[in-house]
This record gives sequence, structure tokens and C-alpha cells, in this order.
Amino acid sequence: MKLKTVMGLYLGFTIIALLGFLLIECWKPQRRTVTLATVGTTKPFSYIKDEVLTGYEIELAREIFKDSNTYQLKIRKTEWSSIFAGIKENNYQMGASSIAMTDERQNYFLYSYATAHNSTVLIANKNSGIKQFKDLTNKRTRVIHGTTTANFWEKYNEENPQTPVQLEYTNESLTSMFDSLNRGDYDFKLFDQLATNHLIKDNRFSNLQQVTVGLPKFDHTPVHYIFSREEKELHHFVNQRLLTLYRDGTMAKLSRRYLVEDNHLDHLKLSLSHATKGKSRKK
Repeated sequence: MKLKTVMGLYLGFTIIALLGFLLIECWKPQRRTVTLATVGTTKPFSYIKDEVLTGYEIELAREIFKDSNTYQLKIRKTEWSSIFAGIKENNYQMGASSIAMTDERQNYFLYSYATAHNSTVLIANKNSGIKQFKDLTNKRTRVIHGTTTANFWEKYNEENPQTPVQLEYTNESLTSMFDSLNRGDYDFKLFDQLATNHLIKDNRFSNLQQVTVGLPKFDHTPVHYIFSREEKELHHFVNQRLLTLYRDGTMAKLSRRYLVEDNHLDHLKLSLSHATKGKSRKK
């Protein structure tokens, strides 16, 4: 009889404990999933290592959402154009791939505080004959529609019809584009310095050279996360976390690990200095 009583009490306490746990779980606020879209080919910002997405912007995003009671992060690899289309269609809530601010994009997206700076360089095939800016006349370059470099050359051709650059539009991956340039399928490419350095080094493209042509417009271009214009709460959350990670040294630590460029931390400091005054900015 005593054994039955003990077993009954044990079973009763177990049921009560289980019900209590279930009630707590039911009342616990559910975290919203935030899907961040990236191309995964813009090393050191976003790339795949050992079959896992990593890079400066990826690891920084993980730090932003770490221990959040409101959001949980999901990262999705996709094509460049799909980042923007997916955010507009609410398939993704954030985008990251060394994204710069443009006037057109500001009509559709919110930008986080700048997380880094990146310069743009002109890389030419060694047999292209390109030594200075005037040599670009009638030379061929490949661009992805809607990018800052595509917009730059489209505007340049409109303003300089006598000395145009031949634009070839493509959806190739960056590695494929630089491989084609290395083979001489076209003449030059304007692209982010940090990603370009890694692409050339990692793929041993020996037939490419950097040409100094004077492009001040692209010096130290800010890099940002982007959001749809409806994601104001998420945008605010990310910006506040960026301030915290900037002040506690996390961003500096990640910058040293991934953005191993001389004086890059100085540029990083400048890119967020406005934030301490409650302002925002762009790529």
C-alpha cells in the first residue's frame, strides 16, 4: 500500500512538473526568424569555408543576434540580384555582401550603420594595353545589372558618348568573372579591393594587374547591411547592437581577423563615429 502511495505521489508530481514546463514554454515569447541573404563569394566579407558560410559580415551578424530573446538568425546563400528581390518580396529580412548605398537603392531599402569601408580598384588583363584612364575607351568590361559599378559605367557612357566603355552584362559568379578576365575574354573589371585581392590570391590569377587610374568616387566606400523599408524595428535593433559591438571591441576583433588591410581599423572607426551622435549613413 505504501509503495502504491509513493508511486502515485511520484507520478502526480511528474505530471504537475511536466504541465508546468509546458505552460512556461507556451507563454515564452517566440523568437522571430530573420533570414540574411548573401552571395557567399565576396571574401573576406562573405564566403564558404569547409562548407560553412563565414566572413566578416557573416560572423558580425552572428554576434548581432547572439543571445537575442527577440530574433534568431538564419543565413541563406543566393545570387546577387536575388538578395534585393528577396528582401522586396519579404523572403529575406536582411542582405549582406559588401553592399554599398546608391540613390536608387535608398528608395527601397534601409541601411544599417556602416560596418567597414572598402575601396574599389581597376583590374586589367595584362594584355589589354590599359595603363591609364583614357585607355579604357572602347574596352570591354563585365558588370552585373544594378550594382554600383554598373551604374557608374552606365552614367559614364551617357556623359561621355565619344569615349564609351563597352558593357557586357552577366550573372556569372565573381570567380567566373575574374577567370574570364584572366583568360582575356574581356579587358578590365572595376571591383572591391578586398574581395579582388582574395580572388586573385586564392585562384592564382597570374594574368591580371591593378591599374591606378584615379577613381576618388570609390575611395573608402562604406559597407552596410540592408533591410526592407518596413523592417524599422529590426533595423533599429541591428544598429543598436552594432554600437554595442563597436564599443566593446568585437568589431575590431573581427576586422583584424577578416579584413587584414593596413589602417582598416582607422576606417572602421570613422565609419561608425557618426553613430555615437545618433546619425546614420551608407554604400
